[in-house]
Amino acid sequence: MQDQQSPGGQPTGVGPRLKTSFAEFVVLTALLISLTAMSIDIMLPSLPQIGAAFSVAHANETQQVLTSYMLGLGFGQLVWGPLSDRFGRKLLLLLGLLVFVIGALACLLAPTLGVMLAARAVQGFGGAAARVISVAIVRDLFAGRQMARVMSTVMTVFIAVPIFAPSVGQALAHVGNWRWNFYVLLSAGLIGIVWAGYRLSETSRPASAGRFGFIDGCRAVLSNRVTLGYTIAGGFMFACSSATSAARSRFSSMSMLWVRYFR
Repeated sequence: MQDQQSPGGQPTGVGPRLKTSFAEFVVLTALLISLTAMSIDIMLPSLPQIGAAFSVAHANETQQVLTSYMLGLGFGQLVWGPLSDRFGRKLLLLLGLLVFVIGALACLLAPTLGVMLAARAVQGFGGAAARVISVAIVRDLFAGRQMARVMSTVMTVFIAVPIFAPSVGQALAHVGNWRWNFYVLLSAGLIGIVWAGYRLSETSRPASAGRFGFIDGCRAVLSNRVTLGYTIAGGFMFACSSATSAARSRFSSMSMLWVRYFR
């Protein structure tokens, strides 16, 4: 059965109606989901600068800037999802974005590497709300082919971010310093708060809220082979894209070494 859709791109008979146009909703959702990839990949070229700024003894210690964000991101997805089912999508999304902005501001002003690592974990925790609640909002509004259309477009942007984010980070590091990355992330978070706050309506459906408890939801996911398989595959894809971006950033930062070696 085909999904019913109004001429303006609004879903009908699926869930709440869109407050925005279909195109605007897709762009907003892509921005929110891309905050995760942007927060990781834009930092890669600046890791040497961060190490030098905080007088890090071993260069590998700066990689904790990425690890701490991922830890906050992973834990946050377990928290924001169930909370958004209970208290609504929009409120929790805005709260998560606010936490993301606070974390970015704390990173920007961090006096030591330890403070930055803690702030990055907070930033990742807030960014998890944008990641998980955006997908939940799409599921509230669309179903079937229409949902697949939206998610495929959004994920195309999400996959493209690791391609361009390191180049943006390299340009920022060249023009300014590593703190400029957090100006960009701070601005992106504020744009998300204002845009979602004014243009996004509440989409949580009371019929589905509270249907599963947290433990029941985990059990349902882990017992579904198809879901588990796609989750593992998606994890490998994300890891490979991040590893490729890291390698590209490392080789680009070693350009002078190649010039001296092959002179």
